[in-house]
Amino acid sequence: MRPSVLNHPKFSGFETYYSHHEDQVDCSIVKYRATDGGTHQELVDQVVVEETIALVINEKYRINLQLSPSQLEYLSVGYLICEGLIKSFDQVKRVECRDNDQIWIWTDSAEDFFYWTELRTSGCVGIKQQTEKLDINIDSKLSITPATIFKAQEDLLEASKLWRVTGAAHMSGLFDREGKMLHYAEDVGRHNTVDKVVGGAVIEGIDTTDTFMVTSGRLSAAMVTKAARARVPVLISNSAPMIQAISIAEKTGMTLVAFARKDVLNTYTRHERVVMD
Repeated sequence: MRPSVLNHPKFSGFETYYSHHEDQVDCSIVKYRATDGGTHQELVDQVVVEETIALVINEKYRINLQLSPSQLEYLSVGYLICEGLIKSFDQVKRVECRDNDQIWIWTDSAEDFFYWTELRTSGCVGIKQQTEKLDINIDSKLSITPATIFKAQEDLLEASKLWRVTGAAHMSGLFDREGKMLHYAEDVGRHNTVDKVVGGAVIEGIDTTDTFMVTSGRLSAAMVTKAARARVPVLISNSAPMIQAISIAEKTGMTLVAFARKDVLNTYTRHERVVMD
C-alpha cells in the first residue's frame, strides 16, 4: 500500500522513484529449480526485494537503511520520530528523494545528530542512544478487548500482500480504539514497519495516544522504544517479548501484549488497558 502524501508540499521526488520501480517495488520474479524425490522442475517464484536507502539529515549526517523500498515518505518521517530525533512533523521542513537511493531531510530539530552513527541491516540495529535515558510517560485512557485485538490480527494478515507472496516480510498495523486499521506496512525489517505506520500517522495528524499497534515478530527493546517514542499506548505481537522490552514498557507506561494467538494472549505491563468483553 503506497502512501497518500505524494502531493504534500514537504515531499518531492518520490513519484519519480516509484515510476522507475513500477509494480516491482517490493518483490521480483526469479526462476529456480525445485528438487523433489530425485526429480527436477523449473519454476518461477516471487522473491522479496531488499534495498539500501540512505537518509541524509540536514546535509550532514547519513544513515543507511536496508528495507523494502515502499512507503518511503512515511518511513523517513517515522524513523526520525521513532528514534527520538524529532518530536513532531512540524520539525520537518522538506523531504526529497534523490538519485534513486537517497532521501534528504531538512529539519529544525536541535538534536545533535553527530554523536551517533549507524549502518542498519534488515535485522534492524537501532541507533546508539541510551534507552535508560527515555523520559517518556504515555498518558492514554485507551482500553481494548481481547476480541478487538484478535480481530485486528486477522485484519493485519488479510491486508498482507508481500508476506503472502514471499513469506519473507514483517507486518505492522496501527488501529483506532474500535479496531479500525489506520495504517499498514510490510517490510523485510520489522522495525521498518513500525517507522512506516508511525510516519503515516504523524504526517496525517493522528493522535497516536488513542491507538494501538499490532506487529509481527519478537518484541525487542528497540521495537518497544520506537512505539514509546511515538506515544503508542498498546503494542501487541503474536511472538515473544524480551526482558528489556518489558522493562521499557513498564517505565514508559505502555501496555505490552505478547503471544496473542487465537483466543490466548499475555499482558506483561499496564494490564488495565486490556478489558474483558
